[in-house]
Amino acid sequence: MWLPASVHQQAWPWMRGLGRIVRASIPGPFLGSSILSASDYSGTHAGSKFTVYSFLFADAEYSPAWPAALRLVRKNHFGDGRRMAFKSLKDRHRAGALTCFLNAADSLCGLLCTVAVDKRYEWMASSPNTVKVWGERAGLKGRWDPATFEEMSRVVVLWSFILSHLVRGHQAVNWITDQDEIAANDDRLTDLLEFAGRMSSFFIQKPMLELAVNTTAYDDGTGGFEDFTAIPDLAAGAFAEVATRWPSLPIEPIATPKACVISDLSPKSDHINDWLSSSGGLLRKVCVLLRVLPDGRTLIQRIQSTSDDPTTIDS
Repeated sequence: MWLPASVHQQAWPWMRGLGRIVRASIPGPFLGSSILSASDYSGTHAGSKFTVYSFLFADAEYSPAWPAALRLVRKNHFGDGRRMAFKSLKDRHRAGALTCFLNAADSLCGLLCTVAVDKRYEWMASSPNTVKVWGERAGLKGRWDPATFEEMSRVVVLWSFILSHLVRGHQAVNWITDQDEIAANDDRLTDLLEFAGRMSSFFIQKPMLELAVNTTAYDDGTGGFEDFTAIPDLAAGAFAEVATRWPSLPIEPIATPKACVISDLSPKSDHINDWLSSSGGLLRKVCVLLRVLPDGRTLIQRIQSTSDDPTTIDS
């Protein structure tokens, strides 16, 4: 059941700021009949101040150059069947293929939205009682504790909210998520699909076709799903470094020193961050910080390391 934006913003106040950023980043809804989506997550290690969620949405019918570009990368760099992954970029073959792979990703007609959430924001999408209430009202097949259910809720709410800005209606959606805690087994994946179906109906007013949810463990026989999911994997890994090193900014927009972003990044994150800040391809890329202020409010910032005037919205 669709609910108006005023209801969403009352439940999740940060949506007002994020919605402005997403709407300013896209030319309009996808025109094709099917949307392919992938998501990956980073920042769970102790050294990161933010948990990062990266979501890729592509208009499959309007991305004809992607398969050929990807085949060329595989032919020239990955003839042995290797896959691109942020954690594996110490491998010289993957590192050597990174620029070509990112250039291929730019041939996708779509949006890559990467959101870093302050770890002090404990209950962003649910509450300590949500898992109990949801289990009683809708039923849950998997075993969830409140913290893990909050993580699943964040992913689904963010994904549904961003997707709602991209659909025109009567489209099929295929979502591939990283196989982590929220989709650790078949029961949790079933809960994730059910939750995504119900939650997306709150945000999307137009009728949609089939929604399919798989994990990166799914193999279509070509490796294409793994390559597609590698794009948000690279973005999430790099932006986790950027977010942790980004300076604390006042609420009003100010000129931001570029050196504060790139001064001590790892070479792989520096490279990917430059790509995330670039434009010119079909793929729109937006990186967002959600920070908790001392008074408890949240601050939404669009981060562009090559820009002298980042978009800053107090939500």
